[in-house]
Amino acid sequence: MKLEINDLSLTFHGQSAPVLSHVNFADSFGSLAIIGSSGGGKSTLLRLLGGLISPTSGEIRIDGDRIPTDAASLQQYRKKTGFVFQNGGLFRHMTALENITIPLIQVHGYSQEAAQMRALELLKQLGLEQDGNKHPAQLSGGQRQRVAIARALAARPSFLLLDEPTSALDPEYTSEILTVLNQLKQEGVQMIIVTHEMGFAWHACDKVAFLQNGTLLEWGESASLFQSPQTPQLKQFLSKLLEWNR
Repeated sequence: MKLEINDLSLTFHGQSAPVLSHVNFADSFGSLAIIGSSGGGKSTLLRLLGGLISPTSGEIRIDGDRIPTDAASLQQYRKKTGFVFQNGGLFRHMTALENITIPLIQVHGYSQEAAQMRALELLKQLGLEQDGNKHPAQLSGGQRQRVAIARALAARPSFLLLDEPTSALDPEYTSEILTVLNQLKQEGVQMIIVTHEMGFAWHACDKVAFLQNGTLLEWGESASLFQSPQTPQLKQFLSKLLEWNR
């Protein structure tokens, strides 16, 4: 996918300091990791990419098409994206199967039969074929995130947006989810992921973008960025995170 961000800024109503300030980016990739310190604007940028919020100024283009700002067009745009939140965002009163089928029926116009077939296909693909009738409380953290990924994939979106999908997981479940995402990438699923998992960003993503204090300071090929950071801010950020992985 080709992503172009032109002079993008966002200031929330009632606040004087911008959350994002004059962000510019232009590159093509199959997978992009957005990294940086907490509070730097990463999740906000992801929500802008998903059309969940609109910028104060500037624009975003994906494969040449500008993300719209009017409500009707945004609703249609959101149907083309798959979003996975930090905690999965599953409906607690629904089973895993229902969490996938009901959005397909109510939002995307699938028939009950087609939605059921698609959901079962994804549950099997993600190793959850025995868990479709379980509610979120009956699933492990890793299983819940796999259901969330299945739900995001269900309507065959143009790309996935993932907001720190492993942040609330234990190490074994983190590894489980990162393995699933890497497999999806190998299958051709395009994705943009906000993550603190530097190993995944380095080895599983084509490109990496470094965001700090609402400003995009650096981006490029993953290996080059990790091995030869160009800005002092990224050098300091990586030195802290990679200290125990050398």
